[in-house]
Amino acid sequence: MMDFKDILSLYNSLYTKVPVNFIPEHTVQTSIMFTKWVIREPELVAKMKPLFQYIFAISPKHYYWLLFTHIPKRATAPKIKKYNKSRKKAEDKVVTRVREIFDWTAGELDIMRPILDKTIMKEKKFWEREFGLKF
Repeated sequence: MMDFKDILSLYNSLYTKVPVNFIPEHTVQTSIMFTKWVIREPELVAKMKPLFQYIFAISPKHYYWLLFTHIPKRATAPKIKKYNKSRKKAEDKVVTRVREIFDWTAGELDIMRPILDKTIMKEKKFWEREFGLKF
């Protein structure tokens, strides 16, 4: 298993064209990660699109070399932004109960949220008692 430092050095070598003496064994997930990082650049999307079909067809090492030959040379690789997991707010108990009653998906709940805020959430205490959430 590769550590993140090795993955970043391989990613940098894709752009700087400095050959790597030894490519550690990596998995298809690493190839997918390289692809996600590369297609963040709009000018490379059209170039990379024909290569996507090979992610699962060839070995990860060969896919790395395929990317290596198709990505134009640069002084440095583009920076990778670290994405933090978005933390969802805990849903209100009344809203959760209404969602269960009407069997709404998350998308349907988002659509109905303004209506819920205008009606049910104005009288939250009443609906908590009505649904048996508060005694």
